[in-house]
Amino acid sequence: MALDISYHYFVAELYAYSGMELDYSGERLSLSYFITSLFIYYLLIFKNKIATFFVLVLFIFLFLPIQTLWVFGGGSSVFFAQVCFGLTLILIFSQIHEVRFFSVKQGNSLLVLILTSMLILYVALVGAKGAYKLISFDFSDMYENRELLFEQVFHGFFGYFASWVGKVVLPLLLAIALWRKSYILAIAIFAVSILNYGLVQRKEFLMFPIIVCYFYFVYHSKPNAIGKFSSVILLFLTIALSSYVVTENSIIAGVIFHRLFFVVAQNHFEYFNFFQSNPLVFLSNSIFSSFVDYPYNDKIPTLIGFGRFSEGQDSFANTGLFASAYMHFGGLGVVVYSVLTGTILSVYNSLVKQGAPTFMVYALGFISVFQLVNGDLTATLLTHGMGLGIILLMLIDKTKPLIRLNFG
Repeated sequence: MALDISYHYFVAELYAYSGMELDYSGERLSLSYFITSLFIYYLLIFKNKIATFFVLVLFIFLFLPIQTLWVFGGGSSVFFAQVCFGLTLILIFSQIHEVRFFSVKQGNSLLVLILTSMLILYVALVGAKGAYKLISFDFSDMYENRELLFEQVFHGFFGYFASWVGKVVLPLLLAIALWRKSYILAIAIFAVSILNYGLVQRKEFLMFPIIVCYFYFVYHSKPNAIGKFSSVILLFLTIALSSYVVTENSIIAGVIFHRLFFVVAQNHFEYFNFFQSNPLVFLSNSIFSSFVDYPYNDKIPTLIGFGRFSEGQDSFANTGLFASAYMHFGGLGVVVYSVLTGTILSVYNSLVKQGAPTFMVYALGFISVFQLVNGDLTATLLTHGMGLGIILLMLIDKTKPLIRLNFG
């Protein structure tokens, strides 16, 4: 309901120029409340499973904004039905699988060795490339600096490696330091994470250490994950909307409602509309490009964004799980990607049962799963670190000793 109100009275008024217009349907609104109630009911049934929390993340940040645009923005009913079915499959398959992992002797020590080796190698490569000279914390020229960094430093495999360090290595090292109550080391890793943002110039890198600390302090004991997280999100939405109503300043509300929730939802519908009448991609824009010919002369996000804005920075229109699935294989892709996503999420249940600290799985899992809101499943799994994070979490066991961290 908070998203519905924000779209009707805020987003549709300020961002109509970008296609977010008001096209309200009372019948769709009634049906949306029924659908939402069903999903909430089944999320609560499985609330004790950690995978259910990650389904909730997709429900809040992906499904609900798409549903609001369907109700208030006149989005395609065919695509919305596919999204409903896809989320249902994710919920089902996240609960029915239980994976058994092999046990690695001295897995905890091996994990620390791998993480520190990757971090040392990263620092060495950054130094060898002279990338430290380009560190900047100026938000005003962030996009310009990022483009320069990618051209000069973070291209090829090193770009993927830097992503793994920022999204997996540093968050996991911070989580381990907190777990072992080595707070001085944790502060040092937190500081390195902030420096890494200044190097890579990606805003989400600022959030990752905060996310790890949030899950450590809030979910360290047995958590009511769904209730706590939902309350936090509702609080942020209320503050954002209230700030606009009271001050008439749209900055905070614009970032929260427009950028965080509705841009990706809008991109989902635009991808669906585009690929209904244009060739599907069939993974030809990925590592499988050697086997399948790419049917376009430009990147898909650029093509979709160009149709909306014609030119400019905002014309690069990324999208998330369901639209990228449709982009590759149509409606069948939504089904296949949803089954795969649910199966992958079920692995997090097994990680906790095997002995990984619960807050650690929450933190690393959240960072990875949130990538699906604005990214493709294969890219999230391979290049954004979800697969690497799962493999590394397989090594840890809170019942076994870890290399002692004598840092406070």
